[in-house]
Amino acid sequence: MSLRMEANTGTAELLEAAASKSSHPIKVYRGSVDKSFRPGMMVTPDLEYAASFGPVTPYYLTDETPMELSFSDFQALGQADGVGRLSGLFKFGGAFILTSPEQIKSAEPVLLDSEGNEVPLVVRFPPKDISLPGKSKAGEAARNIRCL
Repeated sequence: MSLRMEANTGTAELLEAAASKSSHPIKVYRGSVDKSFRPGMMVTPDLEYAASFGPVTPYYLTDETPMELSFSDFQALGQADGVGRLSGLFKFGGAFILTSPEQIKSAEPVLLDSEGNEVPLVVRFPPKDISLPGKSKAGEAARNIRCL
């Protein structure tokens, strides 16, 4: 294995570990050329199923409990364009229906901020027992960490 592959594998393992201890522990996928968020966006833990819809983008899903939808509920939402007026996480079959961009986080190994700096994993995926940056001393410490 090359040094670059080992580094990428190590980054992926660190990302997986950080996500598993955060409020976004579930790896899901979206198959689509459109990478923007919109209410009603669907994601699934099934990589092959997601790939049947287009290029796959990985995400981590919130750990909130989804409300199960029946087929008739799902059809009614689609016909009434009602997803945009809902809040919460919904599940239909093997897919999750999102209503807020806060329900998912990018699973890309490296994420850059608006200034081109790498966002540390502890900021992207704060552990459940630490407040978000700016809310506590632990958050202040997390905000000051720089990736090397």
